[in-house]
Amino acid sequence: MVNEEKLLPKDKFLSGEVPSCLIDELYELYKKVHLFLLQLNNKIKVVSVERGGPDWDNSGAVKITIDTDDKGVVFHEVGHALLANSVFHRNHNPINAKRNEAWGEAVAEAIRWLMENEYIKPQSKWSKEDFERQKEQKGTNIYKANIILSKCGYTLEGFKKMWLELVSEFDNTADYLDRQFSQGGFTEF
Repeated sequence: MVNEEKLLPKDKFLSGEVPSCLIDELYELYKKVHLFLLQLNNKIKVVSVERGGPDWDNSGAVKITIDTDDKGVVFHEVGHALLANSVFHRNHNPINAKRNEAWGEAVAEAIRWLMENEYIKPQSKWSKEDFERQKEQKGTNIYKANIILSKCGYTLEGFKKMWLELVSEFDNTADYLDRQFSQGGFTEF
């Protein structure tokens, strides 16, 4: 089991400017996604959660922002930490700076969809409308997320299995994720 000591303390989560009942709810969602991602990479670290724009530091730690009108965004923003702390990111190998890293938004969108499907009822507007509308539109990050979701069977357990296989079989090539998620490479960025 993953150690909960790696989670961001609640007193560093959206302090001050957000109603405490909303902080409580968002913090529980944050914990669910962070604990899930720690099963995939135990080095994922979140240093703070504030309102505003996202920020990443060179150590791989993330500073996440939350739009309190859209609770599922916590899944997406924390989800960015998975690729950013993986062998597919330029911080681990400069070869990843273009192609492999270009899947970062799609990975975050896929994580968001999986987590919302499991933990937010009823589904958010993003899940019901935006995702459904864009999942067949080639070139969008949601289209690429849907490719990932279909590969993992639209389940958290399937995503976990898929991710761990991708990491273990990585062949240190710039187009590795393109080849894994599509037939003949994904070129519509």
